[in-house]
Amino acid sequence: MSDSNPTKFISYYDMAMEAHSALRGDADIEIDGVSEKVKSGSCCNTSIITILDDRGAKSMGRPKGQYVTLQATASLDDDTAKDEIISCFADILKGMLPPKSDAPTLICGIGNPEISSDSLGEKTVSRSLPTRHLFNEENRQFCKGMSPVALVTPNVLGNTGIETFEIIQSVAKRIGAGAVIIIDALSTAAFDRLGSSFQLTNTGIVPGGGIGNERPAINEETLHVPVIAIGVPTVIYPQSIVAEVFSELKTCLAEKENAASLSWDTAENTLYQWMNDKCEMYAVTPKDIDCVIANLADILTAGIHIALHEAITKDNYREYLSF
Repeated sequence: MSDSNPTKFISYYDMAMEAHSALRGDADIEIDGVSEKVKSGSCCNTSIITILDDRGAKSMGRPKGQYVTLQATASLDDDTAKDEIISCFADILKGMLPPKSDAPTLICGIGNPEISSDSLGEKTVSRSLPTRHLFNEENRQFCKGMSPVALVTPNVLGNTGIETFEIIQSVAKRIGAGAVIIIDALSTAAFDRLGSSFQLTNTGIVPGGGIGNERPAINEETLHVPVIAIGVPTVIYPQSIVAEVFSELKTCLAEKENAASLSWDTAENTLYQWMNDKCEMYAVTPKDIDCVIANLADILTAGIHIALHEAITKDNYREYLSF
């Protein structure tokens, strides 16, 4: 991204690593109150961003906590790449979850299942394994190596008349959940992250934030139990598309003639404002989004299963996917 005014893009970044990169700018300047660690793998790279204090939270436009992003560097249609992503994903999620206990984990798939690009949460939950009802004296012998899990898909306020937070809060309290996992679709500012980046955070989520329609926050402060939010970008905004291309053009021009880049700053700001006014209600998604969502749902479900259940491993996870 251009370093002309990176903060104007922050509201469009569901991905913490994108907000972090924009704020660091072309000069790669450190951000007070924020740290980042990067690891490379054969099929995926990992970015661990930690917002340490209020300074970092203000700059990044999101709560203090840890934001981990897995970026696939190989096609997720490849079984080897998929297995590595699932294994890394499961390890990270396991590290964020509280110690195992008899309290069930509530898995929530949020979003609008009637919109393909927003159906990731519902599709993931539909493939997941509910086990809480089996943890009674009669069936406990069959639950060895498993953990109690409950599932819920709250849908969206416009379809139910009930806030997503209200449904999750009520269910979590009623079943005595020990942790809540939330799955949602995100937006991105880069083409290569569409359907290939996986963000996990222990800070919860604000539904609708990516489309400028923020609803009540779902986090540890509001639910009083650990909340891990998992998201994958399935849409990119026209503003980001144009800004990304414009930034590349500007960089190329600046390498040839530094003085000319001054006028590009003005043009970029003008173009961004025009796109923001004209395209505020639009987002772009891949044309094969239904296939992408199905593949992502399998990956997320497998990773969650491995993290929660000792009996499920990267070698047998396919046996536990529900369809």
